[in-house]
Amino acid sequence: MTGVIDRDEPCPRCGALAGRELADGSIECITCGHVALDAFVVAKRSLGVSSR
Repeated sequence: MTGVIDRDEPCPRCGALAGRELADGSIECITCGHVALDAFVVAKRSLGVSSR
């Protein structure tokens, strides 16, 4: 698990700027627990590129 990071954009659910980066690159809000996928990961998945 990684430490707390500053988000580029606020959480869409609660507006908090602090988050925790997960192993797959997504960011979990430490305030409400909302998980937002990283835009780069989403783009790679839509193109069918493996992350490994």
